[in-house]
Amino acid sequence: MTTVLGEKESIAIRYMRVLAMCSIVSCHFMQALDNHWAWVFNIGVQVFLLISGFLYGHKHVDNWLQWYRKRFVRIYIPFILFFVAIVPLYTVTERITIKNIVVYIADMQGIWGGVKGLGHLWFLTAIAFCYAITPFLQWTRKYSRLLIWLAIAVMAVILLRFPGYCYRCFVALPLYAFGYYLALIGRYGRWTLGAMAVGVLIWLMTMFSWEKMMLMSGNWSMAFHNAGAIFIFLWGLKLITVLKAQKVVWPVKKLDKYSFQIYIVHHILIMKPFGMLWLTDSVTMNIVVILSYIPFYTWVLCKCEEKVETMLEKIKTKSI
Repeated sequence: MTTVLGEKESIAIRYMRVLAMCSIVSCHFMQALDNHWAWVFNIGVQVFLLISGFLYGHKHVDNWLQWYRKRFVRIYIPFILFFVAIVPLYTVTERITIKNIVVYIADMQGIWGGVKGLGHLWFLTAIAFCYAITPFLQWTRKYSRLLIWLAIAVMAVILLRFPGYCYRCFVALPLYAFGYYLALIGRYGRWTLGAMAVGVLIWLMTMFSWEKMMLMSGNWSMAFHNAGAIFIFLWGLKLITVLKAQKVVWPVKKLDKYSFQIYIVHHILIMKPFGMLWLTDSVTMNIVVILSYIPFYTWVLCKCEEKVETMLEKIKTKSI
């Protein structure tokens, strides 16, 4: 059982991916400025996970080895190129250890923790786990109507019973699975209302406390974010249909194409110890400088990525 991703859905996905990326960048600006509203914008991470699951739910993979190779090129290569490039900065300031380097190379920073300035890279561990369970999700496609409820139940158990740093990676799995199975069963309207109802219920159970909703490591906050991400994702799919969008505008095309590389490079330009948000006395000027550097470093990373991909392709050709 495989469903085809519609043109309207494809357009909606591209817009939502860009909005999610902008949301995460805004989150880190606000976090650096010690603004507690930053956590509201961090919902873009959950939206990214839903998008990934939803897209792969529309595909059928026959060659898993080839599929994983493409994921490796798409995800791990830009990540490791970025990490290798910034290790000297940490070495000079003695803020990184051999253990840290091994953890990042193994892409286990989401479990074992990382170093200051690279905290956002926990998401790469989470998405690697999500890719690891994708064959199982495809194998269980025919049970999607039942297993989507299991994904919700597992998500709730993790959020309510297992707090801590590494649980963010594990709660990504049922969220990704939810997006995957959702692509197979459709009926978005019912799920949109359900997600909104859950969000309102969580808010009621916390006595309308925005403080609990915006607590970075709080279980209620994470539960609210997951419900909110599902609502935003499904509402986004519906909105594009209502607005009758026919195409993706040029700026969105570019930002969508390089959204992953932007996600990788932006954080170190904003957050300490190497962020430029304190470059001058003018915060506005500093933000403008950072926003001009982000596309430059994104371009550099993409060029290096292209070189490595070309080299790997030549090696593959020679081996054949």
